[in-house]
Amino acid sequence: MPKFETLFNFDDINITHKKLVRDIIKHLEEKGVDKSIGEELHDFYELEDVPEFDLKNSLFQQVMSKAGVYSNIQGFVKTKDEKGEKIKYPVVSVCEDIRKLDEAVANLYNVLSKQSKE
Repeated sequence: MPKFETLFNFDDINITHKKLVRDIIKHLEEKGVDKSIGEELHDFYELEDVPEFDLKNSLFQQVMSKAGVYSNIQGFVKTKDEKGEKIKYPVVSVCEDIRKLDEAVANLYNVLSKQSKE
């Protein structure tokens, strides 16, 4: 029977894993490897905690919640905010009865209409 190797579970990264990655980055830098490789590894293995965008601050989420429509976080997109700070934005999915979605769209229309008059 062939050996099956599973993908690394990033939910299980611990301090020892992070120390190993830091040591690898240090070794690569000592060997003269481009620093951008170390920076990529640093970000990829999340050697520092990156804050997550709070869905409560999302206009979309606020309008959807008001209509009783809730989203599920599927993952995150890592990027930088307007200040250049690293942040993770949630990727969400929405699955709901069309009536609730229609209500949510109507709520959004009302919010945007009100904002455009201000």
